[in-house]
Formats: sequence, C-alpha cells, structure tokens
Amino acid sequence: MQHFLPDSKATTSFDNRTSRGGRSQRVPIFNDEFGHADLVIRGRPPNVQVDASSASLGSSSFHHGFSVDRVSPQWTRSTWSSAGQQHGRIQEINDNDEEGEDEVESQVQEVTPLVYLDEWQSDPFSALPSDLPKHVLAEQMHQSKTCLLEMVTNRSSDSYGPHFAGNILNLAVNNTTLLYAMMFAGMMFARTANNQTTPSVLELQFGARAIHMLSQQLRSPATAATEANIWAVVALGYCDNFISLRPGKHPRQSFLKELQSLHIYGRMTVNLAHIQGLKQLIQLLGGLDKIRTPGIAQVISFADLFESTRYLLRPGLPCVFHTRTFMVNGRLSVSLQERRWAENALGPLGSSFREIWGTYSPLPVQKLCEVIRDACDFTIVVENYAEGRWVPRLPAELTDQRNYVHHKLMSLDSDAEIAERGEWLHDQHYEPCRLACLAYSFLVIFPFPPILGVFERLGSRLQKSIMRSSLRLEELGRARQELHLWIVVMGAIICTGLPERAFYIRELSQTLKLLKVSSFDSLVRILQTFLWHPKTSNYDAMDLWRALKLDV
Repeated sequence: MQHFLPDSKATTSFDNRTSRGGRSQRVPIFNDEFGHADLVIRGRPPNVQVDASSASLGSSSFHHGFSVDRVSPQWTRSTWSSAGQQHGRIQEINDNDEEGEDEVESQVQEVTPLVYLDEWQSDPFSALPSDLPKHVLAEQMHQSKTCLLEMVTNRSSDSYGPHFAGNILNLAVNNTTLLYAMMFAGMMFARTANNQTTPSVLELQFGARAIHMLSQQLRSPATAATEANIWAVVALGYCDNFISLRPGKHPRQSFLKELQSLHIYGRMTVNLAHIQGLKQLIQLLGGLDKIRTPGIAQVISFADLFESTRYLLRPGLPCVFHTRTFMVNGRLSVSLQERRWAENALGPLGSSFREIWGTYSPLPVQKLCEVIRDACDFTIVVENYAEGRWVPRLPAELTDQRNYVHHKLMSLDSDAEIAERGEWLHDQHYEPCRLACLAYSFLVIFPFPPILGVFERLGSRLQKSIMRSSLRLEELGRARQELHLWIVVMGAIICTGLPERAFYIRELSQTLKLLKVSSFDSLVRILQTFLWHPKTSNYDAMDLWRALKLDV
C-alpha cells in the first residue's frame, strides 16, 4: 500500500531525529538548492525534545530588537489598512501579568541540546533576515518546510512538493514578514498535529511580529501586492486556530485524509480579516493567474476549497491545478489497466445512475451525472492505491484529481438555487442525491476531518431534503427505490455517532422491507451499483446492518 507520509530524509523535524549512541546524524535544511548546508546533531539525549517553544534563547533578541522577554501590546493587534478590520488572534500579554512572565521565563530557561555547524560547513542561516539563535531557526526551517511540503502532497517520491517548498523558502530569505509568518504557521501546524490546544508564547510572538511588519508593508500600494506578502497573509489567515475532533464514534474514511495533510488543515480555523485582505491583495495583483511563483495559486485554491467544505458552501475561488496531465479527453486520467485491476473489488460502479437518468435529463442533473462519473473514476484510483498497485501517476496529479472532483461537486447548484432562477427540475431525487454524493466524498474522495458541526450539518441537510421530497416509494420503480436506499445508507454512515442516525435507520428499515433485501451481501450488491468503496465503508455498513437487526 502506498503511504502518504513525508520523506523521512527531507521533511522530518528534529523531534524525530534524536542521536542514538552518541553518533552524528546529518539533516538537510532546504531542498537540493541548499544541499551543501547540512546540520550535524551530536549526543542528543533521547528523552529531550526540541521545538521552538522550548528553545533556550538566553538573552538573544529578535530581528530589529524584538525581545523574547516581552510582547509589546502595540504588536498584539494589527489593522488591515485596506480592509479596515482588526486582527483578533494574538492575545495581549500584560507586562504586569505575573503568570505571563512565569510562562516566558520557564520556556527561556529550558535546556536544549547543542546543535552546531562543523567548521568546514557554510552557515545557511546567515542569509535569513532574523537574529534568532541558529538552533531555533534550524528547527523552524525544518518545521516550515514540512508544512509547505504537505500543502501539495506528502508522498516521499514527490519532487514537485520540495520544489514548491524551496520557492517559498527562497522568498523568505529576502522578506522578514514572510519568514515570521511562515514560522508562525509551521508552529501552528505542528501544534494541530499534536493536539496541543494552548499556543506557546514564542508562537504568539512570531505571529505578533509578522502582523506588525505586514501592516507596515500594506500601508504602501508599492509594497502591498507582492507574492511574498500574499503568502504571508495566507500563512496568517488560514492558521488562526484549530478545532478538536468531535468526541465519540466516527465513520471510517479512506487513506486520502492524509493527502495534503487534509486531516490537519481541515481542523484549522481562519481569520476573516486576513482572508478579506487576501482577496483584496489578489485583486490588486490581477487575479490568481497573475501569481508567478509555482504552487502558490494552487495552494490558495486548496485552502479556499477546504474552508468552503467546512460550511458546505460553493467555493469562492476557481480550482487551480499543479499539472495538466491529470485529465485526458475531458475525463480523469485513469488507464484501462487500472480499471481492470479494480473491477473485481468495485463491481458495476455507478451503473444504476446511468440506468435512472440516462442521457436525456435536465442540465443540473446532467452536471450531477458528470460529477458522479468523475467520482467513479477516482474511486478506481483510490482502490488501486489502497491495494498497493504501482501506477505511473505523479503525486501532484493525484492531488489535482482529488481536488478537481470535490471542487466540481461543491460547485453544483442546490435545488434552492435552481428554484431561485425560476427553473423546475421535476426530479425529487436530485437534491438528496447531490448531498449523498457529498457524504461519499467526505468518506472516500475528500475525507474531511469530523470536527464538530460539519457532519452534523450535512446529515441534517440530507434528512431535510429527504423529508421535503415526500417520496412515495411504493409508487416508484425498483431502480429509484434502490437509489433511495443508497441515499439513506450514505446519510446513516455520515451520521455515525450522531443523534440524526436514528432517522436514517428507521428510513432504511422501511426501504429494505419494500425491496425485500434480507441479507447483508444483497445490500452491498445494490450499493456497489451506485457510489461505494468496500474497503472504506463495508465495515460501517455491517455496523449499520447490526443496528437494524437490534432495532437500535
């Protein structure tokens, strides 16, 4: 099975590189362009962890006299001169607050192992616009690179991700604002991955420093709309805080939840003032297509996609792709061999949709069918990767295919939007099917983390759409009855561990009796004619079947 993990040689932070037996280990700092600058870590005790929040800074000061011992209140809030909104992320630390002083002092006094350069090696940090100690910069650069790599793909065989990370790091060499914003985002990324709810003082200081310098840059139109500033705003805007996962039982999701670290970025909240400022900067620049640094526009598009997904909204930005080869002749690039490999496991995937709607349907239904076709193709990709079959597909192509399908699905019109245009679908299954496809995407294609409110919102909307449709199942043909069965099953699975699940179990029980489905295997055979990935959802379907038998 292919694992979407960072390259252990290029992206692992110092926490995972302790020295054993007193032997030295070389850790690359940037990408190949900085390959000459390796750090040597010697004699680190295995029980000592190093991160920027526990680094021994001594009496060192930040760039331009920014001291580690205080965060000046004037830097704890910033104003977007163009947007006119205040940033509410950084909390003030009062000089007279004894608790704040104790926290800073405790972090400063912690002992860290020595990390130094051999005499024959050049210093890669001398060019960085910061007076931070080298060991703090070393940790932050590795952490930031990991954060940047995983915005594209976290497969070890990827070469596009390191190139993108190198481009951003090169921008940071000449831009102090970007450097501090990037280090702040890297610390936020690591904190989210480790489920640490409380930010360190150093993280708050990095954020405050970045905001202060960014506000100065934005005062002048000549220095505002630069790509370095745009990326600094992205780092600050999409890494405001993080949300814990919903307690209780969750449905199973495909391994793609780690692609682009969606399981981490999907939990981060945004700062609306910064996002508004980002939109204005993009407008000043002339649009996303005017960004020249490869990867920035694509990552901004991805960030907008996962933020829209959190609230089940239409994406506000177009989908920008890393590659051009992820599609062939208007369809996802999936070879005939890949389809043959997955055929036995997936069965007649999507065949019932074609039987129900055919080729002569209203335009919104046709668009829905196109998305379903793409979702079927991508399910084949997921199945082959889950089986560990080697496929000559670039990691960035996999990212593009996944985001293309989900962006297209999120861009479909709801029945309410269609009605506002004065159109009438005459198809009561459209809206429930659209929402059930979203549930399928949450499980298999775009596995969004089950944070509080997301799955509840989708389950509730799907329930209301089923109730509004007022379908008389006994008057429908068997194909439509089976479609209703699939819709209800998707709703029941997405509501695993939620109160809304009871509605779907009652509805499912009635539908199974109408269809005279008496075994679990018969149920799965029906589901596989729609959208279904057995390796992801068969276990949850079995759990649902047991609940039906127990009348839960």
